[in-house]
Amino acid sequence: KNNAVLNEDTCGTVALLQAEVAKLRSKLLENRHTTAPSNHKIEEFELHKIESMKCRAERAESKVVELEKMLLEEREISNSIKRKVQEETTIRECKERRIDYIQTKKSKSNKDDEIRILR
Repeated sequence: KNNAVLNEDTCGTVALLQAEVAKLRSKLLENRHTTAPSNHKIEEFELHKIESMKCRAERAESKVVELEKMLLEEREISNSIKRKVQEETTIRECKERRIDYIQTKKSKSNKDDEIRILR
């Protein structure tokens, strides 16, 4: 049921085959030259894409610099607040020590006045 079909004529000389190869090569070169503009468009698109990516990278870098500045400012604020809290704690501890001292050493009338002032 299967019938084989011959697609090509195999008869011919070497010269004819060489001529056919030369003809096909010239067509291939023509096609390469005619498709060059589309390759140029692809290259142009790729260059545009690269430029776009460079712009995005520059914007990202500037954003990083800005965020680093903000982080530095926030750290400075945080350190300032920590120093203030530490100062307040030291002052409170000094006042408490003074109150304890006054309560143990002084007379009752002077003691109440000074404690009231310290608080």
